[in-house]
Amino acid sequence: MSVSITVVIPNYNHAEYIRSAIEAVLQQTTDPDEIIIIDDASTDNSWDIVNEYKGHYLVSCYRNSENKGVVETLNSGLYMAKSDFVLFAASDDIIKKKFIEICKDVLDKNPEAGLCSTLSDVIDTDGKELGVIRSPVVSKKPTYLTPLQCQKKLWREGSWLMGNSVLFNTAYLREIGGYKKKLGSYSDNLACQLLALQHGVIFVPKILVSWRRLTTGHAVSTALNVNKSIALLEQARQFMLIEYPEYFDKKYVKLCINRFRFDVVDTFVRDKPDILADNINRLADMNTAVTSWLLHLPVIGRKVTILYFFIKLRARDIFFFLRRRLLWLYPQKYYV
Repeated sequence: MSVSITVVIPNYNHAEYIRSAIEAVLQQTTDPDEIIIIDDASTDNSWDIVNEYKGHYLVSCYRNSENKGVVETLNSGLYMAKSDFVLFAASDDIIKKKFIEICKDVLDKNPEAGLCSTLSDVIDTDGKELGVIRSPVVSKKPTYLTPLQCQKKLWREGSWLMGNSVLFNTAYLREIGGYKKKLGSYSDNLACQLLALQHGVIFVPKILVSWRRLTTGHAVSTALNVNKSIALLEQARQFMLIEYPEYFDKKYVKLCINRFRFDVVDTFVRDKPDILADNINRLADMNTAVTSWLLHLPVIGRKVTILYFFIKLRARDIFFFLRRRLLWLYPQKYYV
């Protein structure tokens, strides 16, 4: 029996992009079983656009009476979903035409998986391709990874699981209480990792989603807020160590948090026009005078700063990082 799939599209003030996101789902080569659109009390004309799809037989439209935030809105969609698996399709992203067809085919063979994960490229505000997200490619062909295999892959290569490009097993995600609001922008990543370690993952080495990189987006805007980022890093650490110690080894937690720290520093250095060395040191949980000197290097200051903190925070990842770069030399092979 074929698995069923729900697509949940949460939206807040993305009138510029919401139509493209909805149309991308409706134009799939294989239809989902239902599409749930939830507007989080937008103040632009998003709701007017969403309302245009009310009559479609696959679409159900809802609007929050007040702004509840992205995590609570995602969880609302999770508990509304009637299907075996659920995709949370961001209202500013685009899923490619064969996403559901390809994922459904492999899920039918491994319905016990906690997730089905794919790869993603990056687009700008106008939909122009900016490149690919060079996440770990953990298999050359679609495959099911057991929890033990996932554990080894996460240790060696880091997380390849991105909330915008995975199908969650609906029942399993509900079992862990859905997304955790206290984790903010880490809620999807840690939910993915936990389900992978509990139930295993299907990996599809194809780019099936386009992530629209906006400085106003949830992950980027959080990274640019130093105090908020530091608080969320501590919440992530406690989530792994205290709530699920049977799945997250202490040494792995330290490694994972350092990877998170580097990602935040990387975003901060790239996107913050007025960088303060003290803020970067706080994000990295380090105290070094080198940061200020590196930032003031002409032309290459930011790039050298990123390299320096990669070595400081992720030295054990260097081999697999370089290997990943080689795998992504010809990204065309990952497109459908």
